Amino acid sequence: MKNSQNQIIRGIIIAKFPSYHVLSIDHKQAFARKLFT
Repeated sequence: MKNSQNQIIRGIIIAKFPSYHVLSIDHKQAFARKLFT
């Protein structure tokens, strides 16, 4: 996945889930895996 695409997706996720940015890296990776699998 391109980096710019990642930034956009992260922006959308943070917009939808305001508490997303306070999660740990592990939680973010698990969350991303859940979204894209």
